[in-house]
Amino acid sequence: MYDEDTVWFFTWKRLLASNISVIGGEPPGGSSPLPRIEMKDPNSSSKGSAGSRKCDLYSVFEKTIFLIEAKDSHTKTLPDIEKLKDIIKSTEWTKSLWHALIERRLLAKTGNHDLEQFLLHRKKFIKPALAIPPSNDFLPPKGFLLIETTELKTTARFEKTRPIDDLGFVFKNFLELNPEF
Repeated sequence: MYDEDTVWFFTWKRLLASNISVIGGEPPGGSSPLPRIEMKDPNSSSKGSAGSRKCDLYSVFEKTIFLIEAKDSHTKTLPDIEKLKDIIKSTEWTKSLWHALIERRLLAKTGNHDLEQFLLHRKKFIKPALAIPPSNDFLPPKGFLLIETTELKTTARFEKTRPIDDLGFVFKNFLELNPEF
């Protein structure tokens, strides 16, 4: 059995080893050397973090931002699935993500500089992903990339594909088959 911190840590390290840029994130139970990217609640005018959203990892592959949520079991992913869908579906939350990336000087790493284009094509520029321990019982949700991590190995898959340990190959195929979700 793996905890969320272990899934987070090895996902982060294996993404980097696969030349997939990791531009930010925060492990579920602590802090990291990565920038913390916090999307402010678009419906709140108060200062502070009330109602804000953060993802566990933010990676960039071929100018596409992957919002990654790490869990210790696929049975705990439903709230994160809904959160990720909402961030991408909502113009206001996508705008909040854009501003958070600008605030941290990270937007240049994505190649997306224009807010209007970022909002208009957000389903192309932003993709949802889950990181969990391997599970034969879990089919990735439509439009989601699934990263399965242990201390020994990390694989990725989507929809009905089989797990493959060449993360760059899977990310590339995922983008080709899911231009918009």
